[in-house]
Amino acid sequence: MTWLAVTPQAVVKAHIEMMPRLQAEESSQLVSVLAMGRGLKLGDWIKKQLGRWERTIRGGSPRRAPGAAPSDLVKIGIGFRKVEKVG
Repeated sequence: MTWLAVTPQAVVKAHIEMMPRLQAEESSQLVSVLAMGRGLKLGDWIKKQLGRWERTIRGGSPRRAPGAAPSDLVKIGIGFRKVEKVG
C-alpha cells in the first residue's frame, strides 16, 4: 500500500490547496537570495534577512511563536474548525 492510500483525504486536499502559496513563498525566498547575492538591498534589510535565515537554520519559525492561539493561526492563513466530541 502506498503512502497516498493511507493518508487522510483532508491532508491531501489541504496540501493541494496550499500548493500555490508554497510556490509563491519559494519564489519570494529565491528573490531574497538573489537580492542578497547581488547587493540590491542594503542596510537593515540584510540584517533582518540574515536573522530570518539563521532562525530557520536553528529550527525556529520566522512567522509565529510556539503556542500561538487559534486567532494567531487565522491571521497567518491557517484555518481550523472545532469538532465536537461525540459520545
